[in-house]
Amino acid sequence: MTSLRPTAVLLIALAGSGTAQTSPPTILEANYTQPAAGPRIAPSQILTLIVRGVKAAEGQLAIQARTIPLPYELAGVTATLGTAEGTRLRMPVLRIDNPLCGAAGFECDVRAVTVQVPVEVEALLRASSPERPITPYIAISEAEAPLVWTRAVLAPASPHLLGNCEYPVRTNPCTHFGPVITHGDGSFVTDDRPAAPGEIIVIYALGLGRTSPGVPTGEVAPSPAPVSVDRYSVRFSVLKSTDTEIEDLDIHDVAAEFSGLVTGLVGMYQINVRIPSRIDRLTEGTPCGEGGIWIGVRAGRLNTFVSNRLTVCVAALTKEFVPDTARSIHPASQ
Repeated sequence: MTSLRPTAVLLIALAGSGTAQTSPPTILEANYTQPAAGPRIAPSQILTLIVRGVKAAEGQLAIQARTIPLPYELAGVTATLGTAEGTRLRMPVLRIDNPLCGAAGFECDVRAVTVQVPVEVEALLRASSPERPITPYIAISEAEAPLVWTRAVLAPASPHLLGNCEYPVRTNPCTHFGPVITHGDGSFVTDDRPAAPGEIIVIYALGLGRTSPGVPTGEVAPSPAPVSVDRYSVRFSVLKSTDTEIEDLDIHDVAAEFSGLVTGLVGMYQINVRIPSRIDRLTEGTPCGEGGIWIGVRAGRLNTFVSNRLTVCVAALTKEFVPDTARSIHPASQ
């Protein structure tokens, strides 16, 4: 039996040329959003910060951490999670990307800094309460000099479904965005090779929170794969797109058959779920370019933790592609 993972999950950066900017250092975006209160962060979460003012990776596409455990300093850049109460937790730095420089809307002094939230924030979550909330901050330094910081919001989970280009929206140089979802054989679900009703697909994600057993900060997930403490479900919403509107035709909530960390990777989660069989009738005759299935995951009491939504192509069963629904793809067995 097989542990599944995508062939590659990359933060894509493109090289270019342009005039260096002199704007003051600031964090433009964090965790794919720009909420007033700061990004939601969860234990072990992989977090991308879009930072103006970092000089590392100048003239390079990217700088990637090469050691496990992950380093707490990469090319002179460090990250710290702190609180007003005096807590200081170092954050491993996975990667520094240099976005497209010189193209319209992009700036040469902007970097994508990807870090991991320490598992030790679980202690902050336990200590925080509605009466006495703990509000952490994330600080970025370079060459031991403080550079920028942003507030954050503690959460047991902050799920984010992965796409094939993981820059936040403001600095995303990608022209075609697709979900990181695979068939049972590990190949990607695409418009040319869609998923089928009744098939078990594998969705890759970040920020699903605590697992059993836990994994130390900066370490790869062991085998058997640690399982998510929270129970996740996947919402399938049949999408019909026209020239004027996008409409949800039908909704199915399906419990995940597995959710947990991917063995051999840091902070990467997978969710195995079976596509509802009756979607077959609703998608028949509708090309994926004109519709598809919106998916999102949720967990927690009253579905407190809700992810972003992605579109996945699901087509009616054909003789050319019949899913191998009998295969077990639980990653706990190698």
